[in-house]
Amino acid sequence: MKKNLKKTIRAAKKNAQKVAKKITMVQDDSIRRRKAKVAAPKPEKKSKAKSIIPTLSKPKHGAQVLPADLTAAIDGVKRAAARRSSLPVLGTLQIVADAGQQRLKITATNLELGCWRYVPASVKEDFALCVPYEIAGLAKNLPADQPLALTVEDKTATMHLAQPGFSASLKGVDAKEYPLIATGKSAKIVQATFEFSREQIAEIVARVLPCAASDESRPVLTAVFLNVHHGKGKARDVDFATADGFRLAKLTQNLPTEITDPTPEPVVKKKTKKPESEEVVTQEGKAKKPAAKPVYEFACLVPPVFFNEALKIAEEDQPLIVQVCRVNGQYIACENANGGVTCNTVDGIAPDYTRIIPASETEASAIPLPLVEVRSALKSAQVYAALSLNTLKIGRAGNDVTVKSASAELGEFARAIPAEFAKGKSAPADGFQIAVNIRYFDEALRAATWQDGSKPLALLVQTPATPMMLKVGGFTMVIMPMHIEGERKPSGNIKLQAVSTATPASAPQFEKEVAADSPKGMDLIAKAKAAVPEMSCTCIKCHEVKDACRCEAFVPDLESQPFDEPTEAADDLPTVFEINCAKCGSVNEVREGNSAVCQCGAIVDDKGAVIFEQEPEPVMA
Repeated sequence: MKKNLKKTIRAAKKNAQKVAKKITMVQDDSIRRRKAKVAAPKPEKKSKAKSIIPTLSKPKHGAQVLPADLTAAIDGVKRAAARRSSLPVLGTLQIVADAGQQRLKITATNLELGCWRYVPASVKEDFALCVPYEIAGLAKNLPADQPLALTVEDKTATMHLAQPGFSASLKGVDAKEYPLIATGKSAKIVQATFEFSREQIAEIVARVLPCAASDESRPVLTAVFLNVHHGKGKARDVDFATADGFRLAKLTQNLPTEITDPTPEPVVKKKTKKPESEEVVTQEGKAKKPAAKPVYEFACLVPPVFFNEALKIAEEDQPLIVQVCRVNGQYIACENANGGVTCNTVDGIAPDYTRIIPASETEASAIPLPLVEVRSALKSAQVYAALSLNTLKIGRAGNDVTVKSASAELGEFARAIPAEFAKGKSAPADGFQIAVNIRYFDEALRAATWQDGSKPLALLVQTPATPMMLKVGGFTMVIMPMHIEGERKPSGNIKLQAVSTATPASAPQFEKEVAADSPKGMDLIAKAKAAVPEMSCTCIKCHEVKDACRCEAFVPDLESQPFDEPTEAADDLPTVFEINCAKCGSVNEVREGNSAVCQCGAIVDDKGAVIFEQEPEPVMA
C-alpha cells in the first residue's frame, strides 16, 4: 500500500516538472520575442511633402496659375461656348491639368466649333474637371501678380479656388461627360494640309471675311469658299472668296499645300460647256471620251469664325499648319503651342462666283480714287447717307471725281476731288455717275488698301447698272450698284412677257421686241409695272423682271428690297457692338465673336483688343 502511494507521488512530481519546463520555455520564448521586437529598428515614416496650396481641406489634386493667364485663356475660347444648349455639360469649361507639361488646357465647344488654350501653371498631379464659366468672373477680380490655387475633389466634383484672403468653390461636372473634340491627330483621313503665316491669315480676315453673309437661312453664303487650283510642286494658288448677294471678295494666295484626298465633286457649282475631247480608240475598238477635268483640285466651305480664331493663336515666327480632315464628317483644324481650333465645314454647293467678276478689265472705265481725299469726303457724306439708305454717288465732272450724298431732312452734300483720268475709252464719260452703299464702299477701300495704301487705286465701272470692281494684286472686290429711281434707263432691246400663270387677265402681253429707251418701250414698261406689281422687282444686270430674267444673276433693285432692311427676324440678328479701338480710339461696329478692320489698319475683336497691327497709313494734314 505504501509502495503504491510512493510510486504515485513520484509520477506526479515528474509530470509537474515536465509541465513547469514547458511553461518556462513558453515564457522564455515570449520574452525573447518581445526583446527582439523592442531591439528592432522602427521603419522610417515617409514625410509628406508640404502642400503648395493653402486650402481649406486636404485635396487630392492641385495646381497654381496666375489669374491673368487664366482669364486670357477663357476669353480666348468663349466664342465656342454653348450657353443655351440642351446639354448642360456644353455650358461648362473643361480644365485639364498636365503635370508632365506643367500647364492647364482650357477647352470649350458647341459641337460645331471647338477651341482650346494652353496656360502655364505649376501642376502637382494630373486632374480634369468641367467647371462653370463663372470662374472667369472670379479670376478677373483677383490680384494678377499672386498665384491662384486650384484644387479638385474627385468624389464631389468640386473645384476650390484660394488666394491669401480669398476662397471659393465651384461645383462642376465629371470631365468624362465632356464630348471629344476632333483634331488633326485624331483624323482618319487628312484630305488637305496648308501652311499659313500669321500675315496671310490676317489678310483673309481683313479682306475676305467682311463680305460674308450674316443671314443663317443661307448657310452657304455665310462660309468662305476655299478652292485649290491645279498645279505642280508644293506651292499652290488657293482662292478664298465670300459673297453676301450685294458684294463679293476674292483673294488668291500662294500657299505650301499638300492634297492627299482630292474632292470627288467640286464644291463650286459651275455651269460650263462640256469641252470637245478627242475620241480614244481602245483595243476592243470602242471609242471613249476622256472625263472632263474638275475645275479645282480641292474645295470646301469654311466658316469665317475659324479664321478669326486661328488668327488669335497664330505666331509671328512660326507657320500655322491647317488640316482639312474627315472622320464622320468633314472639319478643319489647326493647333500650335498656344492652343488649337477645330470647326465643322459647311455642307452645300457654293454658287459660281466667277461669273459675277468681269472677265475683261479692258472693257471697263477707271475712276481714279485719291485715297486720303476720298476717305475724308466719305466721313462727311456719311452724315447725309445715314438718313437716305446709305446712298452715295460717285462720278466724274470734268477732271474731278465727285462724291455726293443727299437727304430730304438735312439737304445735299457734294465734293469735287481733282484727279488724273486716263484718255480714251478707259475713262468714263463726263457726267457719269453711279450709286453705291457708302458702308460697303468704305469697307472696300479699307480692304483694297490694307497694309499698302501707297499704290494708286481706281474704281472700275461700265454702266450705272452693272457691278463695279476694285482690284489690287491678288485681291478683287465686286460691289453691286444701288438703283436710284428715275436715273437709270434700260439699254438695248427688251422683250416683255407674263411673269407667271397667275398674271391677271388685264395685264398686257408683249411678244414683240421694242427699243427699251424709245417712247413706246418706256410706255410699255410703265403699263406692265402698273398692271403687275411684281414686275417692279427687276434685275439690275439685264433689266428683266424676276421670273423673266435669263442671265441667272438676278439681283432685286431697291424698290423691292432696300440694302439696309434685314430679311431675318429681329431675334435672329447677330449682336453688333460699337467698340473703341485700343490703338487709335476710333469707334468700330463689330459683330459678337467676330473682328473688324479699324480705320488705323488694325484688326480688333469684339472687345476692342488689337489682335493684329499694321503700319499706319498716311493721314491728311
